[in-house]
Amino acid sequence: MEDTILAQWSIVQARAIAALGTPDFGPRLTQAIRALVPFDNVMLFVYRGEERPLAAFTDVASSDEARIIMEGYITGPYLLDPYFTEVLNGRLTGLERLSDIAPDRFFETEYFKRHYIRTGIVDEIGFFMGLPDGVTAVLSLTKRGAVSRFTSDEIALLSDLGPAIRTLGAHNWMPLYKEFESRRVGETRPGIDPVHPIEMAMNTVGQDVLSRRESEVVAFILRGHSTESIALHLGISPGTVKIHRKKAYSKLAISSQAELFSLLLDRLRNIVEKLQSTTLEPGST
Repeated sequence: MEDTILAQWSIVQARAIAALGTPDFGPRLTQAIRALVPFDNVMLFVYRGEERPLAAFTDVASSDEARIIMEGYITGPYLLDPYFTEVLNGRLTGLERLSDIAPDRFFETEYFKRHYIRTGIVDEIGFFMGLPDGVTAVLSLTKRGAVSRFTSDEIALLSDLGPAIRTLGAHNWMPLYKEFESRRVGETRPGIDPVHPIEMAMNTVGQDVLSRRESEVVAFILRGHSTESIALHLGISPGTVKIHRKKAYSKLAISSQAELFSLLLDRLRNIVEKLQSTTLEPGST
């Protein structure tokens, strides 16, 4: 980094360090990064395996937007998020831009339209931070507006700052890994697992009528993979993928990805309602 940038970072970083372990850390770290690289929103999601993630921190302009971004994400199809896929594949550190890790048709998916376009987000960069017990936190910076994207210089600067940002973030947010166990103990009855509703929804979309291969194709479609990409992942021909897709859509009585996405959300709502109805009352056993 240039000397002037390094000097500026040293000042703003010191303020974040002074706030470690306090509620001010998130805002201070946000201010420190924003002093060098402009962005609109910041959010922190924490993951363990395929469990429902924690929405741990956000700096979003309006409460309505925060609700769409944070609550809508953890109660909606987070399994379709490329950052979640990276975590599931074992990613513990580094920095990634959304466009570099997304499937080839991701930006045409219903998930992108409902989560990103709805909030005006056009670009995103995420810092991966490994925490204890197989937990990973992802701190995402986003930009909004048709012409507002991270420049190559900004990405290079964020990459240079990455080790410091990840070290500070991992240190401050390390205790969050305990939240997964406390949530499991506090919310469940034996045999009921409320932390996997979306996985359950994905697994139950058409489970009574679709073959295993058709279900796999449907899952790849939802995540934003093209016919060619699905064929590559499954080791079959593009023509075979098209046949499986056609059969799956016919069996599900749908004709578009939008209808497939709505079907997933319907299953999800039903599962969440069922899980909430079986939640332990305080003091019950």
